[in-house]
Amino acid sequence: MSEIELRKCPFCGGEAHIRCIIAFERPWFPECENERCIAGDTGVSFATEEEAAEAWNRREGEQNERDM
Repeated sequence: MSEIELRKCPFCGGEAHIRCIIAFERPWFPECENERCIAGDTGVSFATEEEAAEAWNRREGEQNERDM
């Protein structure tokens, strides 16, 4: 399985990670590692790790591969 790469946080430039909480139906949460950043705990979850990474890596104004 390949390593999922995450872009830097769009708010503070910090590193990001994807947290998995198996107690939830949608257990994958992308977050900024900077606890003081607004994206430190987004509360937004996804069904798969890949969906979480795709959402985190998406930036306003950039064309998405799906849109091409």
